[in-house]
Amino acid sequence: LEDKYLDNFTATQPVFTHINLSDTIQKIALPIFIQNRSCTSIDTFTVNVYPQSGIGNYQFLCPGFGAKLNPFGWGTQFTWSPNQFIDNVNSKNPIVNPDVSRWYFVSITDSVNCTYNDSVFVDVNPKIPIDLPNDTTICWGDSIGVGLKHIIENASFNWTPTVFASHPDSSFSYLFPNDTLLFYLTVTKDTCSSSDSIWVNVAPLPLVQILKDTTICLGDSITLVAQGALNYQWIN
Repeated sequence: LEDKYLDNFTATQPVFTHINLSDTIQKIALPIFIQNRSCTSIDTFTVNVYPQSGIGNYQFLCPGFGAKLNPFGWGTQFTWSPNQFIDNVNSKNPIVNPDVSRWYFVSITDSVNCTYNDSVFVDVNPKIPIDLPNDTTICWGDSIGVGLKHIIENASFNWTPTVFASHPDSSFSYLFPNDTLLFYLTVTKDTCSSSDSIWVNVAPLPLVQILKDTTICLGDSITLVAQGALNYQWIN
């Protein structure tokens, strides 16, 4: 407990540190041991940690279309800057529509007067950044999870071929072809659309063979030989 929340568990005034990344209040109960000569008292001190507030660091914007900024947390007061191409600098979810890519900064204050400062890059781009991973190889019968580096809000997604994708209409999908296959992902938002592809090579399972069943005398030994794979693990 002391290593997780307190900088010094034996100090009279330790520093408590905890970042709440959930969307609910976390109650952290800390036991207190007070010793006076041979007597020891035990008490519990509870710290209510409110969720952290902020905003994701990336927002795509198709040129000519506004984008709504979506901070997270329990903020009640918001101040955005710069005051350019933004409809309301004190709104929780302002609409921005810059003509070129730029950063927006926000100061968020919650109901217990905690203040958080964060920023988001608004990418004004006619091409949606997809950037799928490099081509990969899986074993037959396995799957691989593939998704976008950035979250593209309010966009549509289409994986093809759909039959070998777990979520063909999502930004993230598990791909499980039964043979080597080229997958395409097309992302559309407003009038902007981009596609990318990834080869998923399917390697066949090794055909492992060992000697047939045999009999030896008590105290003798036999060398077992296997073939058909690169690495082996024998189990009694």
